[in-house]
Amino acid sequence: MARLPTPGADKGTWGGVLNDYLSQSLKTDGSIKDGVINSTHIADGTVLETKLSSAVQTKLNATAAAPDWSTIANKPAVIASGADQASARTAIGAGTSNLAIGTTSTTAAAGNDSRIINAADAQTARAFPSTSGVIALDCSLAYVWSGTVTGSFSFNLINLPVTGTVVELLVKVTQDSTGSRSFTGWTVNGSSVTPTYDTGTATPVAPAANTTTVLNIMTTDAGATLLAQGATPKLDITLGDYQAVGVATTTGSTGLAADAGHTHQGVTQLIAGANVTITGGDSNGHGVLTVASAGAGGGGGNSNPAPADQSLVSWSYDVAFAGSSGTVSTGVLFLQKLTVSTASTATNIICGVSVVGATLTAGQNLCGLYSISGMTATLIAQTSDQSTNWTSVGMKTMALTASQSLSAGHYYVGFLVVGTTSPTFIRTAALGIGATGVNIGTAAGTYRQCIYGGSYTALPATLSLASSSTSSAIPWAGIS
Repeated sequence: MARLPTPGADKGTWGGVLNDYLSQSLKTDGSIKDGVINSTHIADGTVLETKLSSAVQTKLNATAAAPDWSTIANKPAVIASGADQASARTAIGAGTSNLAIGTTSTTAAAGNDSRIINAADAQTARAFPSTSGVIALDCSLAYVWSGTVTGSFSFNLINLPVTGTVVELLVKVTQDSTGSRSFTGWTVNGSSVTPTYDTGTATPVAPAANTTTVLNIMTTDAGATLLAQGATPKLDITLGDYQAVGVATTTGSTGLAADAGHTHQGVTQLIAGANVTITGGDSNGHGVLTVASAGAGGGGGNSNPAPADQSLVSWSYDVAFAGSSGTVSTGVLFLQKLTVSTASTATNIICGVSVVGATLTAGQNLCGLYSISGMTATLIAQTSDQSTNWTSVGMKTMALTASQSLSAGHYYVGFLVVGTTSPTFIRTAALGIGATGVNIGTAAGTYRQCIYGGSYTALPATLSLASSSTSSAIPWAGIS
């Protein structure tokens, strides 16, 4: 380590010691070595501007120019390209819109623009993705659908909004040139859901070729339940042009204004077990239809009984008309259609045995109640085994294994007999017209009386009604 010579101690060597000490900061010519003096050796405020070179003084005293975008380095892309609005939008992929409010194709619509407010009313129907089988309606794409069907079909709703969102769909179905393409029902994400119809009866899909039916369906819980507009019969009663047959009439009733060449009348008639009165009238002869309580012996003096008059929910026809009888084939399902006019509860199926059966197989002689949806019938209730009950004559009240709530609509009562000798059931006489006459005006899926399948030993859970065939030998049936 360099040091100063020590007096009296460095005799003969003090010169070398001193040179070593001085060489730490001085060159051989006596000048200070480069880098020896730095900021730690200079006291603040000791170096004055006047001691600096003139070039340095000039730089320090120069006025700096204001910065601009071109002199700023490392700018984000949008700023680097943003010479103007258009360039900035291009840089971030924002297109060319300047968001000006207006009504043209190059402007943005205001929030209260009628085109937005009325958008739901102006939706263009989206075409069905298929024309038969399961037709998927993607609710993320549209709520209005339209298409022509070329085979049996059903609708499957997918991508419904979450629970709490009200969704209403309009589905316009057109039959192809062949027609009679059957509608088999609704599913949600592949699971069957039976809609609740506001009128209690499903809107039927018109079967005729090239006809169109509009179906309306709504949900508020992502399809867990479906609400639908049902079939609503509409009456337009014109009193001026009719031939009064079997009705009580009074001429010149108050409020009926006759147009030229007509005499309008007040009419009272018992129709389908209900007292129906047509009163009033405008210049075109349109009257007011009033339906009074059902019952025998009212209104116009007719006494046609209704099921309710005999404590029944429904029957296939007035039991008094069951003037014949017939057997049913073993193992074949015999179906009799009934109409339920108002929501009710069924606890029994009723029939009549006129000739006893014999050697009936235990556990395989049954009656069942089937609901109808499109071309599918579904077993909703059934009786216990009747193999003993049908070996005696008389009216048979057969309890369902569980009571069944019924909405207004059509149902089938099914009879299944299995054994050596089938019982003979009461039924109406076809009077020579046979199955064709009994089922006039109907087709598969809407037959009034029909048979289904064969070799059954139990009631099938579902029926494809397209496979049913007509028959006039179906037992009379009632439900209570």
